[in-house]
Amino acid sequence: MPIIAQVIGGAGTGKTTYLLGVMDKLIDIGADPMKIGFVSFTKAAVKEAADRAGSRFNVDPGVLSRDGYFKTLHAMCYMLLDVRSETLITDDQKSKKWIAEAIGEKIGNEDESDPFSSHTESGIALMLWHCARNRLEPYEAAWQRASCTDERTPSYSFCRSVVEKYEHYKVLDNKVDFTDLLGSYAGYKFRIDGVEQRPPRGDVPQVDAWFLDECQDNSALSDAVARRLSQKSKYVYLVADPFQAIYGWSGASPGHFMNWDVLPKNKQILQQTYRCPSPIIRLGEGILKGCSDYWDRGIKPAEHSGSVENDIFNGSWISSVRPDQSWLLIARTNFQANRIGKRLDALNIPWRNSGKGNNKWNAPVRHKTILALLALERGQAITGDEWLSILKNIRSRNGKVYFSRGTKKEWEQKDVSGMLTDLEHIADWGGTADFVKLVKTHAWRTRIEGTSEYMEALDQWGYAATAEPQVKVGTVHSVKGAEADNVVLLTSISHQILRGQDSQGGFDEERRVEYVAVTRAKERLIICNERNSVKKGMAMMHGMDY
Repeated sequence: MPIIAQVIGGAGTGKTTYLLGVMDKLIDIGADPMKIGFVSFTKAAVKEAADRAGSRFNVDPGVLSRDGYFKTLHAMCYMLLDVRSETLITDDQKSKKWIAEAIGEKIGNEDESDPFSSHTESGIALMLWHCARNRLEPYEAAWQRASCTDERTPSYSFCRSVVEKYEHYKVLDNKVDFTDLLGSYAGYKFRIDGVEQRPPRGDVPQVDAWFLDECQDNSALSDAVARRLSQKSKYVYLVADPFQAIYGWSGASPGHFMNWDVLPKNKQILQQTYRCPSPIIRLGEGILKGCSDYWDRGIKPAEHSGSVENDIFNGSWISSVRPDQSWLLIARTNFQANRIGKRLDALNIPWRNSGKGNNKWNAPVRHKTILALLALERGQAITGDEWLSILKNIRSRNGKVYFSRGTKKEWEQKDVSGMLTDLEHIADWGGTADFVKLVKTHAWRTRIEGTSEYMEALDQWGYAATAEPQVKVGTVHSVKGAEADNVVLLTSISHQILRGQDSQGGFDEERRVEYVAVTRAKERLIICNERNSVKKGMAMMHGMDY
């Protein structure tokens, strides 16, 4: 039996740094870095751990991830089960097309902040199937839970028919999804009316020590995988913050982490946050006291000063936002996050999405073209790569021919590295007299969407802040694990989220969501409410003393 240690760390307490310190000690006593395993739920978390471990142990991080055991839980099962890539259903376009053909409808896109918002009815049905399998429960139980809180839930008969078609065509086409991989490794066979146990597939690796990160987000299924992975190891380090568990909609529960059999002497709480000063920690803990399972972890605030302020969505807070400063602008749903983005766009403040998706400020090809044309206009030289970008984005119109015939095709096939030219010599690269006139008269500025806004931002904020703005906008789920000097939290919620809090489990989860949101702030936290919408705001933000 392995020695199991449980490490609980609040927001900003340095859980990853602590883990690397433990790894250091294992290396000192002779452990092989290639026999140390690190598992988390996101590629970003695994990459960060591999990069830091590789630097510390003088091992290529790519080797740790590719040949070792620094992987996401799903990637670990994929490797141990030796699954062929062509059989796996992923979130890529090819898989989405296969699903659409199998069930007769597109499924939509994933939105962790509101899983129903961007899904079709068939997509909702499959999302509930994912949830039921994660919970190791009958499909009807997952459907019943959803239908009680969200009127967008399709009928049970419809949902069941979608799942049956999905599973039918998986068998016909020899396909599996990632949840199937977890089930196979843990020893479960999924059926619509429940699960049945069967002999697990795949080997249990000979790993000396496992570091299982973000365990508060484990479901019954992923917890079973983690327990099997660790059967042959000497040490298991479980790392979590039970009060940052915010994926209950997909079956996650902090109870799985808390239920591991750990000796009291092997339990440790990291009590010093290095991120959140006193006002922010006080607010965060005050929110958590609303949870039915709250207990005081004794988190001590960071030594630096900080503040918590109140404002309204259309208030003056936005005048403080600068793209050359560290800002996170957070909302509960993507709909509300988009409202924040529109306010920033109205003031021409560059920003980036914290999760998936692009906006007008995250358009590198377009912006490269604008900067290249601006350089030519100013008599400066451009590179071959920049010229190729111009060729792809400037089209002939009104009888004007800007490039010699075949220029674009020629440049797409040549090695453009190390090449330089300016407007005076652009004919050598295929630019015509019409193109030279286009640049000299500034007429090109009307040919590329967003040119005027981008150039205004360059003038106001400079190149670095415009090209790589430090302002990020997203949902609470998309910023989990992130931090910023300044955080703005829009408290507006949907009526579905409000209804979801009718159950104790839903109420507790929303308190944890709020805690995650406010503890992203290192210095300044601005709580933004709607002017007359207290009932539709995050409940624990109203009337609190901070």
